[in-house]
Amino acid sequence: MNFEKLSQSWSELADLGAFAETYAHLDPQSSLVKLRCYVEKLVGVIYSELKLPTEPNSTFMDRLSNSSFTAVVPKVILDKLHAVRIYGNKAAHECVC
Repeated sequence: MNFEKLSQSWSELADLGAFAETYAHLDPQSSLVKLRCYVEKLVGVIYSELKLPTEPNSTFMDRLSNSSFTAVVPKVILDKLHAVRIYGNKAAHECVC
């Protein structure tokens, strides 16, 4: 429900956010993976909307560290984006068996 407002302009973001929200209690590991995907897409939208320069093969980490991006995004938000990146990667690559 929290991501529904995005559906008209950014349906993919709305869908990823809704999945993350749905899985939050039932499957936190999957929720983190979806949230990480959400954040990566969100950063792409920011680059696109602000017409920030980026290399064609840049990674998510490259985009988060790019000086043009860090100049327009407050550090407190950057820290949260990195946290989602880190925990989302752990959730995707570490088996919780």
